[in-house]
Amino acid sequence: MKLLSLHMFIFLLSAFAINRPMPDEFLGKWVKVGASCKSKTSLLIKEKTITLINDSDIQEFGNLDLCLTCQGGGMRYSGIVLWVFADFSKEKGFPFTVQLNADEEKGISIIEFEKNNLKLEERFPFDKVKLRKCK
Repeated sequence: MKLLSLHMFIFLLSAFAINRPMPDEFLGKWVKVGASCKSKTSLLIKEKTITLINDSDIQEFGNLDLCLTCQGGGMRYSGIVLWVFADFSKEKGFPFTVQLNADEEKGISIIEFEKNNLKLEERFPFDKVKLRKCK
């Protein structure tokens, strides 16, 4: 029940999400904290897409909705976390979310896969794992 409530909360907050280009500071390749930037497992963030990469398994997602107030639960939030909902639609929801500057930690992101028929959590081994941006 708690998990359902969290997903409903995020879905309702997504009403504050906006479809605009990704801020420059987040563009680029992201790998697990401690991993080399040459890692074959990564997240690639571009202006209007996010690509999941695990060696030769590659899947790109567009239709990114950015939410500047989702972390704090409303319009009064003034922290640095940016939530991104990939391939968002009100009918289908979203396959995953990315928290950039996760938990108010600058330069760290966390991706969380939704349970669905894409089976992303099985294909890409970074569900709920801290990622860092390569320079």
